[in-house]
Amino acid sequence: MKKITTSILFTLAIIVYGNSYAQCTIDSVAPIPDVINLPEIISECTAQLKRPASFDECEGKPFSGTVPGNQLFYTVGTYTVTWTYTDGSGNKSSQTQKVTVLPLTAPVITTSKVPLFCKGDSIVLTWQVPVGSLYPVTYSGFQWTIGSSAYTTKSIVAKTSGTYSLTINTVDGCLATTTQNVIVDTVAPFVPTIITNGSTTVCEGTSVILKSSSAVNNKWKGGSTLDSLIVTTSGTYSVTVANGCGSKTSLGKKIVVKPLTATITIGNTGASTVCPGDSVLLISNSPTGNTWIGGSPFSVNNNDTLKIVASATKTYTLTVNNGCALASYTTIKITVKPKPAKPTLQPMGKVCLDKNNQLATVPLPLGAPAGGTYSGIGVVPASIFGPASFVPYFANLVGGLGVITYTIKDTATGCTNSASDFVTIDASANCTTGIIENSLTVSTSIYPNPANNVLNIDITKANFNQLNTTIVDVLGNEVYTSLDALSTNGFHKQINTENLAKGIYFIRLHAGADTFTQKIIIQ
Repeated sequence: MKKITTSILFTLAIIVYGNSYAQCTIDSVAPIPDVINLPEIISECTAQLKRPASFDECEGKPFSGTVPGNQLFYTVGTYTVTWTYTDGSGNKSSQTQKVTVLPLTAPVITTSKVPLFCKGDSIVLTWQVPVGSLYPVTYSGFQWTIGSSAYTTKSIVAKTSGTYSLTINTVDGCLATTTQNVIVDTVAPFVPTIITNGSTTVCEGTSVILKSSSAVNNKWKGGSTLDSLIVTTSGTYSVTVANGCGSKTSLGKKIVVKPLTATITIGNTGASTVCPGDSVLLISNSPTGNTWIGGSPFSVNNNDTLKIVASATKTYTLTVNNGCALASYTTIKITVKPKPAKPTLQPMGKVCLDKNNQLATVPLPLGAPAGGTYSGIGVVPASIFGPASFVPYFANLVGGLGVITYTIKDTATGCTNSASDFVTIDASANCTTGIIENSLTVSTSIYPNPANNVLNIDITKANFNQLNTTIVDVLGNEVYTSLDALSTNGFHKQINTENLAKGIYFIRLHAGADTFTQKIIIQ
């Protein structure tokens, strides 16, 4: 604060009782405000001014400035306020101050989701109270209105379409309003239907027009959004109608376009050169009027596909007579590559369980030629038989069976061949590991092999009390078991194999200390 400036002062000093005071006899200096440049005042809703101060040098005390009409309260608008400072000697000075009062900021409404939803749904609208506002105000209340209804809760639940208004009030009498539009969409669309302009089966070169029952919001399989679709290729077509409330899809409409010329494609890998035993799917380009001929002796198939299991190189003929043109035919040759010679696999024998029912680990049997791969439950590839994961499967069986398969692959053709053998899991106390002698071999006959519907078992020297018969697949899964009493006059049993899938199995006969194992084929 600057107290003394250049002036002409004549003072008279009077000393009274040891005390002194100063009295100005002449004061002609205008007062200087404490703040040379008053800052602009910016507020929201209202402004309440505080008087700036100056200092009376002569009287030695501060004093405040004044404004015309003593107006210290201002509402929304822009003002230039003139402050006047008059000291005790009547000297005056003035300065201006800019005052800007902004309108009350409109309230902010937050929504719990997009304000576009379906009938039966709702949305929550909430007044977002300002936090850390630049020009803070004190609110005295708020009110939501929709139509003729009013609410005074901070949040409301909107279930119908309309404009929801929120008005807030301040203690200074200001108010501000904001709105939120809420749209309740229509209900979910009905399931559309597809109407055709004629037959759904046509010849190549013509078309079928499909029309949706909905005029809008269509999307056909393939991407078209029109209400109609022109179809020139076979297939099953559907249309989906969607709006903001969901979507519905029609039932498929099957369109058959019959070709003028027969062609064959190969399913699966698409290769016409395969290994023995591979499955090959031949597909006609015509859904109707097909006649397949192939094999030796010739076999006829009238479907649009022909599934074959390759055994030898053959040529297959397809004739198409579907009514769209003269009968046409085409051929395809399926070449079968040679299979490598069947490998050999030494007998595995028997593996014992210890007193804790833990499976001993033993080396895998030797397969020839070298370089093949082992598979089967309990096989740790290329090393041993008998990991812990194998135990739960056989621990509850006395004389349980497993199958080990040894496979070789011809690197030139990619074809494989394999050999399989049993391994017996023995949990008896006197178990000893070794090769199991098939004592029933000389007296047992199992036929026919391959089998179709039945499998016969004949034992000429049936000198046992009972016989346990088990059939397992190449993965070691038990698919058949039975227990029969035997007589000394021979034994005959017939097993129904109609429900067994085609493939390779192992049958095991167990009678006392004697066993017999044989590979069988179901075809």
